[in-house]
Amino acid sequence: MRLLCSNESRADWLCVHQPETPREKPFEGVMHVKPAIYYASLLGLEAVVAQLLSMGDDVEVRAGDYSFALNAASAEGYEQVVRMLLNVGSDLAPGAEDCSTTLRTASAKGHERVVQTLTEAGADVNSTGEDLECAALHGAIQGGYAKVVQMLLAAGADINMLDGEYGNALEAAARQRHEKIVQILLEAGANPDQRGEFNTTLGSASANGRDETMQMLLDAGVDVNVQRPCGGTALQYAAKWGKETVVQMLLDAGADVNVG
Repeated sequence: MRLLCSNESRADWLCVHQPETPREKPFEGVMHVKPAIYYASLLGLEAVVAQLLSMGDDVEVRAGDYSFALNAASAEGYEQVVRMLLNVGSDLAPGAEDCSTTLRTASAKGHERVVQTLTEAGADVNSTGEDLECAALHGAIQGGYAKVVQMLLAAGADINMLDGEYGNALEAAARQRHEKIVQILLEAGANPDQRGEFNTTLGSASANGRDETMQMLLDAGVDVNVQRPCGGTALQYAAKWGKETVVQMLLDAGADVNVG
C-alpha cells in the first residue's frame, strides 16, 4: 500500500518492474507514473483498491494502456475489483486508447464473469467505441470465445452489426475459422448473405477452405452467387486460392461459373 501511495516509491518500483510491459528490462524506457488506483486495479489488489477508494481516489483519471482503472481490471479478469469500481460509480462508457469499450476489452479476453458483471450493470452491448470498430461481440469472436458470444447475444447484441475491421459477426467468425461460433450465430438468426465492407461470409469461408463452415452456410441457404463488395464470387475466390474441395461444394450447390 505504501509503495503505491507514494509517488516517489511508485516511480522507484516502476524502474525495476513495469506491470503493463513486464518483459521490458529494468531501467529501460521512458515511464509515466500512473495513479495508484490504476496499478492496484491492473494487478487485482482488492485490499489496496478498497483502501484507495475509501481515501477518495479518482477512478476516472485517464492513464495507462487501458486508460481507466475499470478497463484495466476488466482486461485482466478481476471480477471483484470490477464490482468495487462499479460500486463507486465508475463510468461504463469510456474505453481504452485503442477506443475499445470496457465490455469489449473483457469480451476479447474471454472473461465470462466480468462480462456478466458489466452487462448486469448496464453496459451497452452494442457500443462500438470512438472509431466504430470495437463492438464487444466482434471482440469475443476474434478471440474465439463461444460462451462469451452466447452471453452477449442473450444480452441483446446486434448479430448483424457491421464492424469496420471484421465486417459482420458471421463473416468475422468465418474469417477467424471459428466453426462453433459460426454455428451459434446461424442458429441465432445471423444473415448468411450480409456483406461486409470488403467481403462476404461465403467469400471468407471459401478462401479459408473450411469445409465445415462452408457446409453450415450452404445448409443455411446462403446465396452461392452473391457478389463480394470488391468484385467476384465465392467460387472465383476459392478457385483463385486453389481450394478444390470448396470449388466442388459450390458447384454442387448451384454456383454459376459465369457470374462475377
